[in-house]
Amino acid sequence: MSQGSLVQRCRADVEIHTTADYATAGGIAALLLDGTVEQCSSAGTIQGKSWSGGLLGNIFSGNIARCTSVAHVTGRSAGGMAGLIDRGTCSTSYAHGRVQGEVAAGFAAETVSSVLNDCYARGQTRGVHCAAGFIARLNNRLNDKADNAQINRCYAAVRLKLTSDNGIAGGLIGENGGAEVITSYWDKEYSGTLISAGGAGRTTTEMTHPHAANTYINWDLNGIWAADENGNMNAGYPWLRNLPRPPQDDENDIEGEEPDVEGEEPGIEGEEPGIEGEEPDVEGEEPGIEGEEPEVEGEVSINPEKKGCAGCGCASKDLRTSVKDLLGDWLLVALCLSVLFMSTLLRRKV
Repeated sequence: MSQGSLVQRCRADVEIHTTADYATAGGIAALLLDGTVEQCSSAGTIQGKSWSGGLLGNIFSGNIARCTSVAHVTGRSAGGMAGLIDRGTCSTSYAHGRVQGEVAAGFAAETVSSVLNDCYARGQTRGVHCAAGFIARLNNRLNDKADNAQINRCYAAVRLKLTSDNGIAGGLIGENGGAEVITSYWDKEYSGTLISAGGAGRTTTEMTHPHAANTYINWDLNGIWAADENGNMNAGYPWLRNLPRPPQDDENDIEGEEPDVEGEEPGIEGEEPGIEGEEPDVEGEEPGIEGEEPEVEGEVSINPEKKGCAGCGCASKDLRTSVKDLLGDWLLVALCLSVLFMSTLLRRKV
C-alpha cells in the first residue's frame, strides 16, 4: 500500500499463502506506511513466512479504526489483526480467529511505541516461543515514556497453547518492554493462564454480563461498548457498537481442544506443553536407531573388532607393536648369519 493511503469501508475474504522467505502477509495489505484504514474487515486464511496479520502484515506510523478481522492467521510472527504495529494507533477494533506462529497473539504479534484503545481479541492462539491473548511483545522504543506507548480499555478472551518447554504465555501481554497497560483485562479461566506482563486477570463470570464491579472500570459501556445482556452477541463479553457481529465460539475454536497453559508455569501440571500426542522436534536432529550410539561428525567410529583400542594413542600402539615384531625378525636373521660365519671360520682352520 502506498505511503499516506486512506482505505475506507472495504472487505476482503481471502486465501493467502506466501512462499517467499520473510514475506509479510495481510488480508487487506501486507504493509501500511503512514496511512489509515477505517471501517474495513477481513476473513479467510492467511499464511505468511514472516509478519502476518488478519488485516495488515506490518503497520508503520499508520492508523486503524473501526476494523474487524475474523481470519485464521499463520506466520513466524502472527497476530489476529496485525503482525507488527510500529508507532501506530488502533482504536475500536476486534480480532476473532485462530492464530499460530513462533510468536503469536490474538490481536498483534508485536507493537512498538504504539497506542491501542478500546479493542479486544477472542479465539485461539498457539505459539512456539510466545503465545498471548492480545499482544505477544509490547515494546516502547528505547523505553522512552515520551513515546506514550499504551494499551487502554482492551481485553482478551483467548485460549492459549504453547508448543515449547521454555515458551512464554501471557493472558493479555506476553512480554512488556516499558509500555503502560491501563484498565485492560483477560479471562484467566478461558485462557488457562494466571500470567500476563500487563493487565488484570478476571474469571469468566467477572468478565461476562453482568460483569464484576472491578472490571471494565471507566469504560464507555453506553457509547463505544455495549453489554451482551443475553449472551447471544459475544458470548457475554462486551462488544463494540457499530461493528459487524462477532462470530460465535464454534466458528473459530478448534473443536475438543482445551488450553494447556495453567497456573504460573506454562503447561498443565505434570504434563509437557504442546499438542496432545506430539513431542516437540529438535531442529537439526534426526531420530536415531534404538541401541546405537550417534556418530559425531568429524570423528571416526571405533572398530568393534579392536577391543581395548579407542581414543587418542590407538594408532600409536599399533605402530609400536609392528616395530617390535619387525626388530625381532632382524635379530633372528642376525643370529643365523653369525652362526653361519662361525661355521665357515672353523672349517678353514681344519
